[in-house]
Amino acid sequence: LRMIQTSTGFDAVGLRLRDGDDFPYYVQTGFSEGFLSTENTLLTRARTGGVCRNEDGSICLECTCGLVLSGKADPADPLCTESGSWWTNNSLPLLDTPTDQDARLHPRNRCIHDGFLSVALIPLRVEDDIVGLLQLNDLRADRFTPEMIHFFERLTKNIAIALTREQTNERLRKLQEQYAQAQKMESVGRLAGGVAHDFNNLLMGIMNYVELCRDGIEPDHPIRGWLNEISVDAQRSANLTRQLLAFARKQIISPEVLDFNDAIANMLKLLQRLVGEDVAMAWKPGASLGQVKMDPVQIDQILANLVVNARDAIGGVGLVSIETSNA
Repeated sequence: LRMIQTSTGFDAVGLRLRDGDDFPYYVQTGFSEGFLSTENTLLTRARTGGVCRNEDGSICLECTCGLVLSGKADPADPLCTESGSWWTNNSLPLLDTPTDQDARLHPRNRCIHDGFLSVALIPLRVEDDIVGLLQLNDLRADRFTPEMIHFFERLTKNIAIALTREQTNERLRKLQEQYAQAQKMESVGRLAGGVAHDFNNLLMGIMNYVELCRDGIEPDHPIRGWLNEISVDAQRSANLTRQLLAFARKQIISPEVLDFNDAIANMLKLLQRLVGEDVAMAWKPGASLGQVKMDPVQIDQILANLVVNARDAIGGVGLVSIETSNA
C-alpha cells in the first residue's frame, strides 16, 4: 500500500477486506480518524440494530464501496468498468444526483465532504468472489486515466489472492492457538480430577473416624455436637470435590427435584461463617415456591460464591439478604 501511494502520489489509499458480513479497512493510509470512525463499516443497520439483508439474503452494504463490493456496478454507467470498478475524476456532481437515479445504497458522500475529488474503487476478486476492494482517493481532480484503472484491475487480482491466503493462514494460526489452549485446559482438568480424588479419600477417612467417635460416646456427651458439625462440614467438602470431578469430566452432574428453600436453609450456618461476625444475614424464604431440578452441590457453590462476593463488596459491617420467589 505504501508502494502504491509513493509511486502514484495519491493522498489516501486503502484496502478493504471481508471480515464476517462487513468489509472494514484491512490496511489504509491517508484517511483521517474522523473518516475511519464512520466509514470503516459499510453495513446497513435496521432500527432494531440488526443488519439489513436483501431479498436474496445478501448483506446490504452502503454507499459506493457497497455498490462495488456487492458486484452491482453497472458496466453501462460511464463511471463503471466492465470489471466492476467505479471511478471518477470529479466527485462533486454526485452530490446533485437525484435519488431515483443514484445506484448507490444510502450514499454517505463522506469522500466528497472530505474534499476527495478523484476517487477509484477496484474490486478484489478471487475467481467470481469479491473479497474486498482497493480504494484510491486524491484531493485533486483528473488524477485517473482508463489505462491506470485497468492497470490496477490487473494488480488487484494478485493482491486478492495474496490477502486471501494470508487470511487463511491467520485462521489456521488461531485454530492452532485454540487447540493448544484446549490441551492446557484438559491438563488442568486431569490435575483437578486427581486432586479431588485424593482429597475425597482423605475426607472419607475423616468421616469414618467421626462415626467411630460418635459410636464410642454416650448420646448426651457434650462433644457429640462438635462431631456432628465435623461430619456435616466434611460431607459438604466431599460435595465440593464432586464439583472438581465434574469439571474434570470424571463425575456426572446429578440433578434432582428439590425445594430451593430447604437447600438454602441447610447452607445458612456455613454461609454465616463465610461472611464473618461483622456481616449479618437475613433469610427470606418465598411462599409456595416451585420445585427445581438441579444438582444440590451446584446450588451450594453458587450460594457460597454470591455470599462471599457480597461480603467483599460490603467491606465491613453490613447485611446480606437472601430471598427466594417464583419467577
